[in-house]
Amino acid sequence: MAEGTRTEVSHLPHLPDGEENLRKLYASVNTGSGLDLKIVAVTVGPETYSPIKYNSFTVGPITVGCDIKPGETIEGAYIRAHIQAAALLECEYKLSLARHFGRLKDAVKAAAKESMGRDVVDHVRG
Repeated sequence: MAEGTRTEVSHLPHLPDGEENLRKLYASVNTGSGLDLKIVAVTVGPETYSPIKYNSFTVGPITVGCDIKPGETIEGAYIRAHIQAAALLECEYKLSLARHFGRLKDAVKAAAKESMGRDVVDHVRG
């Protein structure tokens, strides 16, 4: 990469507000480390979320590998991989949250059904 040039980042995914600095950092990396790497990998997570007290779910870990593009620095590829991993982690969070609430909903329905059944039996016996 020529001295003073910038890597285009328009192809990178939309990022949550907290990740926007990575996009800027990616665009500003211009020097290589001299290592002869072809691929970089980034692992994020696991992260545990507890949307309801005493109930939690875990997302990750997620690992993303990126080829180092011709003219791209190792640091630039690492940041690009991290951006992609963060986007995948966000996607996995949304899917996991929906599954988590689905399981809670099923558990509440089963408990209500069991409770109603006992109430009816107790009423008939009484």
